[in-house]
Amino acid sequence: EDGRGGFAQQQHSIEILEPVIREAELTGLRWQRITPTEGTHDGVMAFGIGPDGAIYSHNQLHAFKRSRDEGETWDTILENVQCCGQVYVGDVGQIFIASPDGLYYTQDDGDNWSLWSPDDFIAAALAPDGRTLLAATKQQVRRYDLTGALLDSVNVRGEVKDLAVCVHGDVSA
Repeated sequence: EDGRGGFAQQQHSIEILEPVIREAELTGLRWQRITPTEGTHDGVMAFGIGPDGAIYSHNQLHAFKRSRDEGETWDTILENVQCCGQVYVGDVGQIFIASPDGLYYTQDDGDNWSLWSPDDFIAAALAPDGRTLLAATKQQVRRYDLTGALLDSVNVRGEVKDLAVCVHGDVSA
């Protein structure tokens, strides 16, 4: 009853349906080589895909390459950087390489690179706010601003194997 003496009643019914789970047919899926064979220890050990569709690969020959045409052609955009830690691609043109040779950054799609630290890095991930990078060595997780300035670091007991940043900003190492 409302304050004017009126009365209303409604009845609703809902039906909760079990979700339909379909099995996917994956036998037709396969990897296809899109990079030419190079040397005797060929292989892409780390890669990333940019928001514009550019593909980035870091190979065992210590070359970091980019393709803007779905792998038809490749440009070497950084050489003599030991493979392999992790490649992290942020916004268009923003690339981070965590390598045994150091932590590298470019904001212009590989035309110019900065070495933020020469330490042995195994992983990197951009924080959800897009303003800080988390990078891990085997014994430490570090936080950098996008100028390469070290903001802080945390020593880790044991050994860091991987690094992930959750949507809510939590860090897992």
